[in-house]
Amino acid sequence: MRKMILLPVLMFILAVAGCTSKGTDLVSLIETQDTLQYDLPTDVENFGVRMQIYEDKDGHEYFVLMNKEKAQLLFYDLMTTELRKTVQLEVEGPNGVGRAAGFFVKDLENIFIPNAFKFAVSIINSAGVLQKEIEFDRNSVWGIMANIGGSPLILDNKLYTIQNPHRDMETSAFIESPSEVSIDLTTQEVKSAPCLIPSAYKNDVFGKDLVDAKYLLESRCYDGNNLIYGYGASAELAILSPDFQQLSFKTINSKFISHLVIDVNQPNMEIEARQYRHCTEAAYGDVVYDPYRRLYYRFAYPETELDSEHGESLLDLVRYGRNVFSIIVMDEHMDIIGETLFPRNTFHSNLYFVCKDGFYISCNHYKNPNASEDLLQFVKFEVKKQ
Repeated sequence: MRKMILLPVLMFILAVAGCTSKGTDLVSLIETQDTLQYDLPTDVENFGVRMQIYEDKDGHEYFVLMNKEKAQLLFYDLMTTELRKTVQLEVEGPNGVGRAAGFFVKDLENIFIPNAFKFAVSIINSAGVLQKEIEFDRNSVWGIMANIGGSPLILDNKLYTIQNPHRDMETSAFIESPSEVSIDLTTQEVKSAPCLIPSAYKNDVFGKDLVDAKYLLESRCYDGNNLIYGYGASAELAILSPDFQQLSFKTINSKFISHLVIDVNQPNMEIEARQYRHCTEAAYGDVVYDPYRRLYYRFAYPETELDSEHGESLLDLVRYGRNVFSIIVMDEHMDIIGETLFPRNTFHSNLYFVCKDGFYISCNHYKNPNASEDLLQFVKFEVKKQ
């Protein structure tokens, strides 16, 4: 009789286990035939570009690209890919914004330009006319932030910016400093988020030599309710309320990563050795929120070997997002529902965007024979049930 009772219990356990494993393999990212191609100015590289998808008050979407060399913002029609507007940034003079570290288009009358060389942000309109410059009290933020990050976020008249670590900052100060600050654009009040660096980094392996390594803040996105942060050498995501009062963590593991290496870059390590580690060791990349499909995506980089037949340019691999990556798909509750491994040396994992039409990823990897140096090329991916 005892055996008869145990059998259905065992079957129930196996059924639940089967449902759990299938729950992480419900969907895949499928490449479509839909592509977008934007003409690049000759002085803009097809890697490392700063870009934003901007939607105007009428719901029309634009692909906005920064031309650093000419200090311009280029507004392309997102779907027709035609260049519709160029905003010239003045470096000096009455409309001067200094050296631009990045940009954020709130609307065409309020374009935020962080200054690369001082803790200030300029607000211009689409004619390039300076509306206001806000210079923040260095004493309230120096030692916390080196400057305003290149990807600012504006929420409720507050500017949010992730930490850009200063190379001269002492290790103890850096690992206890906030990962982000918010700055009230009216009162200039500065609020600091808690330090979000995972505790494993602090256990005698974190040093000043790691300021440019995978251990630092890799990504931040906003899902309409919370700020989501991810680090390169941690499966854990930090989830923080915009008022910095509520903090939680969630572990999002890639099925292609069995372990993560947390090690110290030696002070005398050659730059090529650092680049080699960056290109071969397992790590996590950007975390992205898709408000149109209410999904989250997380990039992951499995441990990989370099191509030996024709050699590798380590610098190019760093720029174009390594050889191989996967994307984890999460539902609106941040539960994993699938993960897709992308083909080797085809897609540029550092260049992507989300819009009404879908999730687009650049195919401008430098080893992709179909890539062009004169175009920014994107392929649309759709989430499909298995």
